Amino acid sequence: MTRLVLVELTRLRWRRAVQGLLLAALLLTVLIGAVAAWDTRPLSAQEQQRIAADVERETRAPGTQQVLRDCVADPAGWGLPAVDLSDPEVVQEACEEAVLPQPEWFGGRPALDLERVAAEHGVALATVLCGLVLLVGTTFAGHDWGTGSMTNQLLVEPRRARVWAAKVVAAAVGALAATATLLGVFAGGLRLVAATRDLPVTAADQAALWQLCWRTALVAVAAAVVSCTLTLLVRSTVAALGVLFAALAVLPVVLVTLTGSDDALTATPAVRVAAVLADGYQTFTDAGRPEVLTAGEGGRYLLVLAVLVALPSLLAFRRADVA
Repeated sequence: MTRLVLVELTRLRWRRAVQGLLLAALLLTVLIGAVAAWDTRPLSAQEQQRIAADVERETRAPGTQQVLRDCVADPAGWGLPAVDLSDPEVVQEACEEAVLPQPEWFGGRPALDLERVAAEHGVALATVLCGLVLLVGTTFAGHDWGTGSMTNQLLVEPRRARVWAAKVVAAAVGALAATATLLGVFAGGLRLVAATRDLPVTAADQAALWQLCWRTALVAVAAAVVSCTLTLLVRSTVAALGVLFAALAVLPVVLVTLTGSDDALTATPAVRVAAVLADGYQTFTDAGRPEVLTAGEGGRYLLVLAVLVALPSLLAFRRADVA
């Protein structure tokens, strides 16, 4: 079995379409990491001077000063009920903080926060990588059917279950290795940027990056198994991609149309995947009550989905004719 898996990994590695998808994944990883670094770059001296001038100009504006006087005269009416009204200096400071222009209003940028980047740019990258894994899985399994090489493979190894398992394991291992490597590049690059800016990397930052990696790896393995086994079942890359597109894009629209409620979206694969990648997905019921779909619920859904696709795929592969 190990030898078969190694052979399938070699096939996977040398498939040109797979190589192209991996290159695209690498470029997107670098691009998203670069965007995260660029969006949090420190302000230049010229930008700081411009922002300071804008703040000073707006602060001295007659309208702003009138608003400040109104706040000092009635701090409770400006949402400052906790201010000690008996201390004029406290009231003045609180009102200045509440109503006067702040630097971030004029183009200031947040500092690099790895925890926030993992929750925003990291989840976006994870979503893209898992989508590319779906393409890799269908391309890898569909090539053997499209070229007719499956017949020759079964002549060399007639035990079909072993061939099927080797292909699925190879797809899962390849997805796991690729996503782990690319997310490692993403996280390592951001940590390097933080080091060059003398920003501390806290335990919360490290935990956020680590959780992003293992959640993405989980979804990537599930995506590889589903896409590979589905393609082995329908024996066509195009047909498998059509089914995946229907499940991810068409099914949510159909469910909402038929039920007339957004609550039905929680049963779709796309929302369950989002719950795993983002460590929870908040939805709202028709009554407006918030509900959180946990990562654990999303993970169990993906596990059941993978099993439901894999079982008929294995049975069909073992019994159907291969021409």
